[in-house]
Amino acid sequence: MEDPQTTTASVAETESTPNLESAPEEPQQPEAEQVQAEEEKTEKVASDEAEAAVASEQPQPQVMRAAIYRRYGSPDELEVTSQHPKPKCVKKRDVLVRVHATSINPVDWKLMAGNLSIVQFGKIFPFTPCFDVSGVVEDVGANCKRIKKGDEVWAMSSISCGGAADYVVLQEKNVALKPSSLSHTEAASIPLVGQTNYQALVETAKIKEGQKVLILGGSGGTGSNAIQLAKHYKCDVTVTCSERNLEFVRAMGADHTIDYAKENWWEVLKGGNFDIVYDTVGGAGVWDRSAHVLKKDGVFVTIAAESEETLTVGRAIAAGASIVNRKFWSVFGFPKYHLLTTSPNWTDLFDLRKLIDEDHAIRPVVERVYPLEEAPAAFAEHIKRKTRGKIVIQVVPDDQVQVPSSCFSGLASTSSSSSSSSSSSSSAPDTVVGQEETAASEPPVAVEETEKEKEEKEEKEEKEESEEPTVAVEQTGPSAEESTAVTSEPAAAADDETVAEEEEEAVEEIDL
Repeated sequence: MEDPQTTTASVAETESTPNLESAPEEPQQPEAEQVQAEEEKTEKVASDEAEAAVASEQPQPQVMRAAIYRRYGSPDELEVTSQHPKPKCVKKRDVLVRVHATSINPVDWKLMAGNLSIVQFGKIFPFTPCFDVSGVVEDVGANCKRIKKGDEVWAMSSISCGGAADYVVLQEKNVALKPSSLSHTEAASIPLVGQTNYQALVETAKIKEGQKVLILGGSGGTGSNAIQLAKHYKCDVTVTCSERNLEFVRAMGADHTIDYAKENWWEVLKGGNFDIVYDTVGGAGVWDRSAHVLKKDGVFVTIAAESEETLTVGRAIAAGASIVNRKFWSVFGFPKYHLLTTSPNWTDLFDLRKLIDEDHAIRPVVERVYPLEEAPAAFAEHIKRKTRGKIVIQVVPDDQVQVPSSCFSGLASTSSSSSSSSSSSSSAPDTVVGQEETAASEPPVAVEETEKEKEEKEEKEEKEESEEPTVAVEQTGPSAEESTAVTSEPAAAADDETVAEEEEEAVEEIDL
């Protein structure tokens, strides 16, 4: 018989000894939970991927960088955003341009200040400034014929869609191929002032070789370009400007200069028998004073207003009455009066392209270049009215933000050009108004030697691309501020569908 104590001890030992065969069964529950968690994670990843795929198939909002202002005011109101809606081609003659550069004109900050609010129709804000555009075509409407994707173009934009942005939509009738000898930074300095001067001097005043031309205000973007255009016609050019800009305008080609702070041009030039007086400055009494210096059949052309006050309906009516009055007195021996409003169109840009690429008559005048992010600073600088030539805003930097070497820089030009101005003085007229004798017999060379070589290689191709008929442009309506105006007119050769489409567009006239 077993000892009860031994049996009890054995039982107790057995109860205290773990069951080694059943031990692995206990972790089964945690492992199952882990597998389930992994399956849930896999399902979630698959679900997220499916949602992402569906989202990618849906159109995403198109945005771009742009300089905008949301209310009238100073350059401090201008802001640069990266969330501005990207425009797209809506009409059949629309052209979407990837902007590489734009430039500032007086009309831009006058619009910003609200001085020309009377001409801004419909929804105004947020508003993108700058009318000059140089860039590459990204898309075109179904009826575009001259312009195609990938073309390098320049243009003057409308009041409703400015160039200080990554993209701008333009009408094909206002777009032309960019001069091949100019970079986008250089080309952006010309469209508005170039078309303004071409329409003022060539189309309105009918400038002819050898005429005497007086340009009031020759150092700004408009004036410096006008000097070169007049010299292309071998005219005798007199220019008014401040003392600090006398050498600069001579370097641009002016034969005679007057410091307006020291002398009254209408007194100094009385009886001067000028064929053309071109006013880029404005101010009261300019037309009356021009009668003292113009020939009997001379022409007075102005792009500026007599007052800097905000344009109102009342002032617009008064200005219109004044224009009618001056037109009336022109019949009785007073100077022929023309108040120019600029009509943007591709034919003038085509002619300007020839003047630059083939005739080497016009060179861009750029004093300073800013990146798009510094647009407010660019406007603050321009509004000081001390700029020689133009201020350019680069949207797509060429290499780095600087004045291109082929530009006629307003900052560096006077010292480098004074010698050429002096050396050509022997061919200038004997009398130099208000200064010692010095003049430039020829306008500045438009391109560097290396650019000429490149131009010759591409000449055949460029001519094939740009052989387009010239269309006469009708000058329209009066304006009431310094510079020019934008008007939208139907293209002369448009088909019936396009004409009907364009007649729906509002006519926009502003003083530039």
